[in-house]
This record gives sequence, C-alpha cells and structure tokens, in this order.
Amino acid sequence: MTRPLLTGRLAKWALILMEFDITYTPQKAIKGQALADFLAAHPLPDNSPLNYDLSDEETLTVEEARWRLYFDGASSIKPTLMSTIPQIKAGIGLVFVTPERGILRYALSLTEPCTNNEAEYDALIAGLELAIKMGIQHIHIFGDSQLIIKQVEGDYKIYKPELLKYHKKVKGLMKKIPQVQLKRVLRSENGEADSLAKVAKELANPDYEEIHITIRNRRPISTILDDDEEESAEGKAEVFTFEMPEEDWRQPFIEYLKYNKLPEDKSKGLQIK
Repeated sequence: MTRPLLTGRLAKWALILMEFDITYTPQKAIKGQALADFLAAHPLPDNSPLNYDLSDEETLTVEEARWRLYFDGASSIKPTLMSTIPQIKAGIGLVFVTPERGILRYALSLTEPCTNNEAEYDALIAGLELAIKMGIQHIHIFGDSQLIIKQVEGDYKIYKPELLKYHKKVKGLMKKIPQVQLKRVLRSENGEADSLAKVAKELANPDYEEIHITIRNRRPISTILDDDEEESAEGKAEVFTFEMPEEDWRQPFIEYLKYNKLPEDKSKGLQIK
C-alpha cells in the first residue's frame, strides 16, 4: 500500500509529527456544564462590585418592526332617486403606518347595508386580513369605537346575536398575527380613517367595481392674490383692457351714468325709474 506523496509545508509537518509521535486532537466545544463548574469553582466575593462600564464594547440594539393600524366604519340611511343605489350606505377606512412611518390608505364601500357597529367590525376585519396578507408580525391597532374594542378585549359582553359572528372572525384573525394589540383612541386622533370611511360611504355604488379619487395639494386663492399684489407693487402687474362692443345695449346707460349724456337717437331713450 502506497501513501500519497506530500510536498512543501505539509511534508515537513508530517515528518515532525512522525518523529516526535505527536497526535492532533481538535478542540471540543465547551458545554454549559463546564462553564457552570468553572463559575462554581471560582465564586466572586459578596462585596465584589459589579462593573457595568463597557465603554470598549459595542452594543447591538434591535428595534422591532411594529406597524400601526387605524380603522373606522360609517353607515347612514339616505333616500336616493336612483333605485340601483341602496338607501343604507356604508363604508370603511383603514390607515396603515409602517415602521419607517410610511402611510398606506384604503377606503372600501360595503355592498350590503349594515349598522354602524357592523361597519366598525368590518373595518377591523378588513384591516386584519390585509395585515396577514402583508406578513405583518407586530401591529398596534387603534379605533374610536369603545364598544368594538371592549368586546374584542373581553371587557364587554355581546348581547346582539348579529355581532357574535363578527367577534368570532376577529378573534380568529388575531391568532394569525404573533403580536397584536388593541387600543381605543379619541375620534379626533382617528380623523384620517374616519374621513376615508365617510368618503367610501358617500360614493358607494354597486354599479362600479372601483372609484378612483385623486387628492392633490392646491394653494388657496387668497395666497395667489397676495402674490399678484406684491408683483403689482414691484411694477410687474399686467394691465387688462376691455372694449365695449358698439351695439352693446348697456352702452347708453354707461354714458348716462358716467357723463350724464343722453343718446342722440331718441328712439333709444333710457327708461330710468
């Protein structure tokens, strides 16, 4: 049996090991029991101060990716002239705030009539479903409906049978998110979700699958006029002239009021009372 030929440094180390009968054994991992035995054999004195100053050590902090969700629902009864549009209209509004403080807004019109409490539950359910689809692991949910928040937390009993199915659905969805918390906020702190719910409610129409709305910033006309006045003061104002047509029926009245001049054609006499 022939051994493979070793060259270079490997050959030198092999000769050394053979000459001095050295056996190489890899180091084994230190188990927890060995560390415990070492600490038991070398206890610290009771009066030994603990040094918390780790100025030379790098500290790593990990911030949890926590989302926020604001939800609201709205329902109202309004008579309509078109039979295709339901008299009871409802909508829900959702506002997601990402860990990086980005904002995602959703407004959904409900196709079936429902009460305000049912619309609130629908908003919470839709928000939870979206959170699960987006793979959110940690979320704080805020709503201004004390009834819904307290029922989900178990502080209020549910007396209306129609709300039991909503409550069961919410609890089932919450189990699919590792960390979820509910908190009631004032309506003033839930303004965006409330506005989205009202817009979705007012625009509810079963004839349309989607209704797109564009919201852009616009300066008030008062500020634009102020800028024009400043330009006028600097001599940059534009002058507009308006010429009255010769056959304009208002011309005789203007001549009379400005210059006390009567028309030469008596057939065009002024009838002033």
